Amino acid sequence: MSVQPVCFNLRGMVGDLTAMFRLRAEAKELEFTVKEDGELPVLILADEGKFRQVLVNLLGNAIKYTPHGGGGIAVADASR
Repeated sequence: MSVQPVCFNLRGMVGDLTAMFRLRAEAKELEFTVKEDGELPVLILADEGKFRQVLVNLLGNAIKYTPHGGGGIAVADASR
């Protein structure tokens, strides 16, 4: 497996995933929350495809296997 780091917009990715998974959560009558650190960097250097796939898998499974209540995503700057 190879890693292809690129500089990408983290907030944009979180926004895209929020839109996608909020609809799935609402279809199951679940609450979907998003918490973003106010000092979150806009751009990060990482393998965008792999990072997105991990988040999609985690969020998809969370919604799939949650019968009631809700879930979501929290994004913070770990370097602080």
